[in-house]
Amino acid sequence: MLLGFDGARPAHWPAQPAGRIGYRAPELGWGSLVSPACDVYSLAGCLYFAAVGDDPPFEPGPLSLSADRGPLSRFSQMADCLDACRREEPSLRPSARELRGVLERLP
Repeated sequence: MLLGFDGARPAHWPAQPAGRIGYRAPELGWGSLVSPACDVYSLAGCLYFAAVGDDPPFEPGPLSLSADRGPLSRFSQMADCLDACRREEPSLRPSARELRGVLERLP
């Protein structure tokens, strides 16, 4: 599992808070099991960092990259996908396959 590169956990371990907060899926603080949705959340944080050069916000939710503003405005599809990856509810996040598809379609 990817957690800002400093808190990896095997999938069979119960979730425990680890890693940097802006990259860590919120369910890791709820005692939930680690899931692929945790990785999707964390990867969105890493992609945000790569795009803007700053850590993602601590709180789950949109990264303010959509619309006509922000560093990813010309990549609105990616910005929308990253916002979806940062949803608080894991079941509402896109799958890793869906995220990959969006990234592969970028110009």
